[in-house]
Amino acid sequence: MKDKKINKKRLDNKVKFKDYDAYISICGAEDKNLQALENKFNVSIYPKGNELTIEGNYSNIEDTLKVIYILKDMYISNTEISLEKVINISDNIFKERESSLINMRIKLPYLGRNIEMKTISQGEYLEKMIFNDIVFSTGAAGTGKTFLSVAYGISLLAENKIERMIITRPVVEAGESLGYLPGDFKEKISPYMRPVYDALYSLLSSDIILKYTEENKIEV
Repeated sequence: MKDKKINKKRLDNKVKFKDYDAYISICGAEDKNLQALENKFNVSIYPKGNELTIEGNYSNIEDTLKVIYILKDMYISNTEISLEKVINISDNIFKERESSLINMRIKLPYLGRNIEMKTISQGEYLEKMIFNDIVFSTGAAGTGKTFLSVAYGISLLAENKIERMIITRPVVEAGESLGYLPGDFKEKISPYMRPVYDALYSLLSSDIILKYTEENKIEV
């Protein structure tokens, strides 16, 4: 998808401590607290001097930072920071994230309704499409890979956040090349594009699809 207008949120993955005692308390003995965070959120945390650097995907870094800032508040309020408390706080943040993922929506103004996520994995898929330029998705048939990507692309078109949606699929032939199949290009490629067309026609009217294709806003 050709995108010139989306400004992605930037996330600072470093935390600096003015109070070195707070830094030591949050890291825990032998950095056990940091190890618990790494295991829970699938991130890597590198302590150096009075600074923590967190590496991982956007959402996991964000959740890790939430826990660290809670721990900083606990230290300021003279609340003891133990490994058990770190784990409990991390579990709560993780549950909140699961809840937020399942409640994600794709807005489709043409339909006057939203596409709701049915699983946490679908929520993660949508989140990754929002915050990444390229997303690879694998899964069983019927899990929403094609449908959700088409729906998200349509929502961006409707909101004028992208200029054009280009649809492509691998052509897997059954013994003969496309050149020998009857019909023009559209007729030759149509069988391979059927899942995408099914998604498009379930989300948009024929008139809108025709308008978009004539304006080259949707291109196969």
